[in-house]
Amino acid sequence: NDIRFRVRVTNLDHTVNKALDNLEMKVDFLQKMSTPEAMAVRLAEASCGSKWMHKHHTKLAAMRERFPMFSKALDSLGFKDSMDSNEVVEFVKEKLMCDK
Repeated sequence: NDIRFRVRVTNLDHTVNKALDNLEMKVDFLQKMSTPEAMAVRLAEASCGSKWMHKHHTKLAAMRERFPMFSKALDSLGFKDSMDSNEVVEFVKEKLMCDK
């Protein structure tokens, strides 16, 4: 009974507006994260495999072959197929990450 009391909606307009604002923020975030540049960064990170701290060759060239639609974005961001895993991680941290 206590739970029903705490979750009841007492101000419908406010609750609906809050839900719509939340949905709008989520849509904005998903649209930003699905741009070619954002997807290219995720592919570059994935090309490092699961061991980011160990220096090894990446699969960036294979990612370009498998996902050619993101090759231009990878180039425009500055990723090179010759980068090793440490270089990719450092490049993302230094050039592409916003540390707020």
